[in-house]
Amino acid sequence: MIKIIKQTRAMGFGNHLKNRVSSKSLLSKGTKMIYSIFILAVFFLSSCRPFKDVYAMYQTDSARTGQVVIIPSEPTIWTSVTLNDKLIVKDANILSVRIGNVPEGYATISYTSDNSSYKEKLDQEMTVNVIRGKETTKLIQVPPRSSGSWISGTLWGLAGVAVLILILTQV
Repeated sequence: MIKIIKQTRAMGFGNHLKNRVSSKSLLSKGTKMIYSIFILAVFFLSSCRPFKDVYAMYQTDSARTGQVVIIPSEPTIWTSVTLNDKLIVKDANILSVRIGNVPEGYATISYTSDNSSYKEKLDQEMTVNVIRGKETTKLIQVPPRSSGSWISGTLWGLAGVAVLILILTQV
């Protein structure tokens, strides 16, 4: 807080000046509140990466190939996908994965999410039969969230509200 020094006349001493410190702030209450809300919004939104549909090509040659589409039952975070031991996606937030130019025949898909908030580890491996010119879709069942993740989320939310209250009471 910036302090403004006022000069006032001391009573009974004629023209002698006495310094008195005032604790008036240069920022108004409304400005402080806007800054507080902006800082909290940046704090809460900065840790969120958006979920996305991922499009990848397995190889450049498109002769005798098909497509594989992988759709989780709910969006997954920190997800990695391999196809025939070739890394396709690494640590992404996934809505779906579409892999083009996959050679026809059988292919092995590995779908892993490094998220500790699930009750069980999400690490699925499956074999798909890719047909030339066709799209093969596989659904991934995502495990339910553990009760610890709900408690943690609630505590973080309450901490954010407490910080907001502390900032606004200082206004």
